[in-house]
Amino acid sequence: MLALDLVKQLLLLLVMVRLGKLALYLDLEGMLWTLELDLLLVDQ
Repeated sequence: MLALDLVKQLLLLLVMVRLGKLALYLDLEGMLWTLELDLLLVDQ
């Protein structure tokens, strides 16, 4: 029973890490997009 709880905790941790990385990736992606848009607007 205890082992099962431990496995659940580890899986939850893995999911959180994955989501965290995804959020970070999307955040960086968004920053790049805004930078590109800023550059395009400045060029005009």
